[in-house]
Amino acid sequence: MAKAPNTPAASPATAAIGEFDLGLEVPAVKRSTGNGGNSERRDKLMRMPIGASFLETVNVPESIKDDAEREKAFNDLCRKLSNSLSGAGRRVSKADAAYNFEVRTVNDPKLGKGVRIWRTAPKTAAATSPATAGDSKGTASA
Repeated sequence: MAKAPNTPAASPATAAIGEFDLGLEVPAVKRSTGNGGNSERRDKLMRMPIGASFLETVNVPESIKDDAEREKAFNDLCRKLSNSLSGAGRRVSKADAAYNFEVRTVNDPKLGKGVRIWRTAPKTAAATSPATAGDSKGTASA
């Protein structure tokens, strides 16, 4: 095995004065409760009775004037919120099978404008699709 050539060690890097802020405390995390705590959204989902729903509204910034751009921004904001609500619902459902949720983007006068989440009856093994009932391979039987 060949030895590496004898090179001088790199000198330690030195920071320029004022380049970094020193002595600042790292703030507590606000996104996640961590350590087994519950978030407000999770608590709200746990309190929902079957058949109930709630709307998380989505507001497009007034600075976006073009109708096509407003619709695109609305869809992007709804997608992000829908993913967040779906994830919260999945975590609750995974912890307790008695909970099941459905999330939909809505944009009408009756249901509201944003993302709505419903608590539905728990899914059971007996609720199989007619196409796959009685067939372990998932193909329809004739």
